[in-house]
Amino acid sequence: MPSTSDITKAPVSTGQAAAGRPIFRSVHGLYQLMLWTGTGSSNAIWFGTCKTGSYAPAGAATKADSAAGFGPAFALAPAGDSGYLAWVADNKRIMVAKAVADGSSPPKWSIPGTPVAIPSSNAASAPVAALREQNGALVLTLVWQDAGAGGMVYCQLDSANLAASTAFAGLGQSCKGSPWLAAHGAATFLAYTGTDGQFNLAVDPDGGVAFDFANRFTAAGITSDHGPAYVPLSRSQGYVCWASAAGLSYQQIGIDSDGDWALNTRAGCSGTIAGINPTAAPSAQLTTVTDDQGVTSRVIVVAAPSAAPPAAKANTVMVAGFVPDTSSVPLPLAQLATS
Repeated sequence: MPSTSDITKAPVSTGQAAAGRPIFRSVHGLYQLMLWTGTGSSNAIWFGTCKTGSYAPAGAATKADSAAGFGPAFALAPAGDSGYLAWVADNKRIMVAKAVADGSSPPKWSIPGTPVAIPSSNAASAPVAALREQNGALVLTLVWQDAGAGGMVYCQLDSANLAASTAFAGLGQSCKGSPWLAAHGAATFLAYTGTDGQFNLAVDPDGGVAFDFANRFTAAGITSDHGPAYVPLSRSQGYVCWASAAGLSYQQIGIDSDGDWALNTRAGCSGTIAGINPTAAPSAQLTTVTDDQGVTSRVIVVAAPSAAPPAAKANTVMVAGFVPDTSSVPLPLAQLATS
């Protein structure tokens, strides 16, 4: 595995160019998996894999083509040898298919079956996907901004029979760019940039899609047209990553002593990764690395296509990482004055 010092150096080029958000995953610490929509005339969706510690995946195009500029969504199954791919077709329908890995090392991924279309969907953003156990079954949840519905919608599909449950419903909120789903423990998190340009984080503590929008966290200081990525460290703490004017920025947020979500303003709880100037929404994942002395650390790995060097060419996907700070959110100033 790479050392902590290696992963937090300057961004690394994957050697691949993407239109829309690329998805980068570490699979059980064995290999790296990247999915992206190509920038060629076909807009093919690609799977790429490489050994852990390397960030230059060997890619293979699938038979799925995306609408121009829309990145794919992917939810990895618990065993790591299969998953679920979602994308926006040329007619703006959301398409879903099961993907499987072969037995090679690192494996090659393919879509063996026939994709399922979500009828009447009219995507205005790339989808995002999460796979969770509900009532003893694995359920695939998709969220996207839908032009027909005029806001974000969700669809929950039976992973064992994707075609059996393709109805979608509105969430009552709209977003700019692409939203982001994340899970930790029993909770599900929905991160998105509102139409006013502000970052929002809504939570369903029971792991479904009943997000508490009335008590969502909103941060006016975190804005991006591309949409954010959110990495939960716990039920009450996490990091948001977004495309800023300075590059790829990150900020810790958490629940303060009053029980409210707030930005963590302590030193070391925010920063910007120079050398990545995102042209699409980033993806992010919490992973584990071991240094040369055998010390294990948690690292947040982020990936985004970049518009400027050190990318070899425009929209080359760059990967970097940072060690998250787990300091608690400081007491509010008013409370400090009276404590």
